[in-house]
Amino acid sequence: ICVQPQGQANCTIVAWKESGGFAGTFSPNAAFVQTVYPMTGGTQYSIKVQWKTNKPAIGASISAGAGPLNSSFSPTRLTAKVLTAADHMQTAVSTQQYTLPSSDGATWTDVDSTNLKLVITPTADETVLLSANADAWTWNPGFNQDIGIVVTPSGGSRTLAGWKESGGFAGTFSPNAAFVQATYPLTNGTTYTVTLAWKTNKPASGAQITIGAGAGAPFSPTRLTALVLPADNSTWATAVSTKQYKLPGSDGATWSEIDDTSLSAVQTPAADANALVSVNLDLWTSNAGYNQDVAVYVSDNGGAPQLLAWKESGGFAGTFSPNAAFLEAVYPMTGGHTYRFTVWWKTNK
Repeated sequence: ICVQPQGQANCTIVAWKESGGFAGTFSPNAAFVQTVYPMTGGTQYSIKVQWKTNKPAIGASISAGAGPLNSSFSPTRLTAKVLTAADHMQTAVSTQQYTLPSSDGATWTDVDSTNLKLVITPTADETVLLSANADAWTWNPGFNQDIGIVVTPSGGSRTLAGWKESGGFAGTFSPNAAFVQATYPLTNGTTYTVTLAWKTNKPASGAQITIGAGAGAPFSPTRLTALVLPADNSTWATAVSTKQYKLPGSDGATWSEIDDTSLSAVQTPAADANALVSVNLDLWTSNAGYNQDVAVYVSDNGGAPQLLAWKESGGFAGTFSPNAAFLEAVYPMTGGHTYRFTVWWKTNK
């Protein structure tokens, strides 16, 4: 993401992520990059998406957009939201590179308890939206990287609020622009410490995993962010499931709802409004040569569900190598209508 203030000659890169490809071709990564940028009142800013390969690639090419599906490719989206003091936003970022050797595959270890830490003391009972964005990769094939958000109340024990597994089983030195999102309830007057933690997906004696991409410092930014959700929860909805889902024998064309009970969010806006809709899930395949497609559908006042947005997640390059996929879309809602958002999936062929 590059930002160019009015009157400035160049666009400055403010955040970036590396997306795997070293492990294999034609294996999309539903990549996501998130950042926070300070703006000056009255100044106009131009925000753009730029890209490159991770090293010189004369004669080679990279692509954005998967499909096609109904003559259109998977949406590429750039979104900017102005945050105010009422949002009580906190963020922590590091451009260091981190390495975790010989993880036991079970113990969550803080990535950086100094630079990737938030301290929150709410003045009312609130719900906070937590997110973490990191480039995770492995030096040793056969091991995947897990990243998690840990919340520790004052005087309480560490709680894993959310986590995702990032591929590595299929190949080395192939970063996954992993993203994890979770909500967590806060109690008035209690101080909470939020940290980014990681581990391997299984015991990895003698092996190591790394966060941070690039040939040298500064490395791709690792960011941890907390955003307080409005006290009126009629303006937001969330659904979560810790089940594991399987889709056998997909025909590659028909979308199937993953879980119409546990993964359904309903909104009835009082006035016309735009909804920012997101889905975060770990997608992987048991069979090489097939990728996983995930989509958000929306139903208006009980009507037939309509495809809103979708992403393709790699699998073509190897099996059992999850992609911490993130999908985001914007949808215009009419006041007084009831909308139901659901998650669907299929294979790419």
